[in-house]
Amino acid sequence: MWAKTRGQAKRAAAAALECDFQEVVSLKRYPELDNFKGDLRRWLLDHGWWFECQKCGGHCYGAEEGETNGTVLDDQDHVFCSAKHQQEYEAYWGQMRAIDHAILQDFKKLHPDVEIPVPSVSVGHNEWYGWVDAGAPLHQRVIVWEMVSVHRGFASIGRP
Repeated sequence: MWAKTRGQAKRAAAAALECDFQEVVSLKRYPELDNFKGDLRRWLLDHGWWFECQKCGGHCYGAEEGETNGTVLDDQDHVFCSAKHQQEYEAYWGQMRAIDHAILQDFKKLHPDVEIPVPSVSVGHNEWYGWVDAGAPLHQRVIVWEMVSVHRGFASIGRP
């Protein structure tokens, strides 16, 4: 937990542990981190902490001195248990971003005068639909694509 005071840290710990404030009995301060510069994830791994792999949820630990264990850190604060899991995760989310981008481009062709408030959060899709949460003058969710069938990652796509 990062906090300026012990009380803030205790409150954050209680929330993370889903317990009452009074149930948090121990906190440890790391004064060496007060003015820390560098990769905090690497420091934490090197000092006995662990993270969950962003892809599989497995535990990722720091390596002992002189050893490697496969833990990979990326530029977006993700931690992976292997380079393979990092590549699979990036490929999957790259595909999701490409689908959202294609939905947004089709929406802009269909509705060139409609505002899209925040494209990064106003566009989405699931197994059945691709949509845009449109701004003025529509102010509603607009279905751009209807996923007709999905089989092993391949989708037949049609317009509603």
